[in-house]
Amino acid sequence: MILHIGKYADPELIGSNRLLSEQVFGLKARGCPVEVLTWPQGDGWTRGEASLETGMRAGHPYLSLEIKSVPYHVINPPRVWGLRWITGEETRAAVQYASALLTELGPEQIHFHYWESMWWFLDAAIDLGIPVIYTAYDYGLPCAQTTLVMGDRQLCDATADIEKCSQCTRLHPSLKGKLNEWILDLPGAGKVVRTLTGPSGVGPLRNVEAMRISARDRVEHAIGRSRRILPQMNGMIVTTPFAGRFFKQFGVTEDKLDLLPWFYSQSRLNNGPAPLSDDGEVVLAYVGRLSPEKGVHLLLEALERVKSERRLKLKLTGTLRSEYAKRLQDRYPERAGPCKVEWVGWVENEHLPDFYQEVHSAIFPSTWYDNCPTTLIEALAHRKFIICSDVPTMAEFVTPDQNALLFKRGDIDDLAGCLKRFLGNIDSYLHRTRLHDPAVRSREQYLDELEKIYQKRFFSE
Repeated sequence: MILHIGKYADPELIGSNRLLSEQVFGLKARGCPVEVLTWPQGDGWTRGEASLETGMRAGHPYLSLEIKSVPYHVINPPRVWGLRWITGEETRAAVQYASALLTELGPEQIHFHYWESMWWFLDAAIDLGIPVIYTAYDYGLPCAQTTLVMGDRQLCDATADIEKCSQCTRLHPSLKGKLNEWILDLPGAGKVVRTLTGPSGVGPLRNVEAMRISARDRVEHAIGRSRRILPQMNGMIVTTPFAGRFFKQFGVTEDKLDLLPWFYSQSRLNNGPAPLSDDGEVVLAYVGRLSPEKGVHLLLEALERVKSERRLKLKLTGTLRSEYAKRLQDRYPERAGPCKVEWVGWVENEHLPDFYQEVHSAIFPSTWYDNCPTTLIEALAHRKFIICSDVPTMAEFVTPDQNALLFKRGDIDDLAGCLKRFLGNIDSYLHRTRLHDPAVRSREQYLDELEKIYQKRFFSE
């Protein structure tokens, strides 16, 4: 049995990708013995949660479910273990629990997804000698910022250095954050903060949202766990060559890396950009998470600077849960300059073909090394013209001047220039895009490759 461990495991997530469940149910349909271990914490989970009433396993609440014939193991250990930064004592307790639980569940192999909340299961699997591979969805295991964007919003050079990364981590936009870091840098202050907030989140100041560990200690922890864990795994799946180069610095050797970009899962695809309507309206689209690193504010500001004789419409997807999203909607309720803005909300995966039916260009203005976003892969599968940031993790999936235009990351003027260039040559760009093969994988093609990786990493000896 291959146990898939990770957050975001619900097949009915809203606001998050379903890559874990897509893989699991696809493998199950192929006859692969798979099970899922997850710890839902504010990740869109729609099922029941483990509690004292649902049962205990390895000393903590446990819930057994079956979703689409796949066994799910839902856990709920002390919440403090799910924080991004935990103390050495908390880590040892978490690993001990994970080892006991894995011993009871008895997986023959482990496929670990994401890293949030449950990274200590990797330590436990290695200690138990269970073969394990890890799919890196982002850079958060070693990077305190996750996005490789520094505190001053500049792109990181993607090298891990304790001094450099500590300085970056200390940069905060808010006065509260700066004060928190300053306090933690004082001798003995971290211990006091942890005492006040409580070793299990039940101290007198348990409701105060405060960092409990200094920036330097957080960086040392992140880099240290990566150098400890990653070289000992049987394999690591990365979605871009950039990600492969990044993780090699933590001891992952070339022979343990497998490059496997994401997939699209729609069974019905558009065959290219929509034809221009009789009135010549051009429809642009943004599909993805509404958060600052995705750069949606850059797109809206760039549209304010565009002058066009054509009618323009921007269809914006994504849930409006964050303050960032709400501020954008307040500022651009219906228009961004000459462009009509339509706030579509969350679009279910199966409805994407219909959503894209009238779209001419999909725009991805990410400000970080967006790690092969599934939304980009899906837009390419539907053969939409792409306008995106020039970061390598997206640029390597498109062909400039054939099916895409690239702009300098974070540069509003350059993005506005790309929009003007596209609108000024739209007939030519749309024609070239319809003829261009985007060469992206379907879910079934992805699973073909994943099964080959399993054979190589788990069953070759």
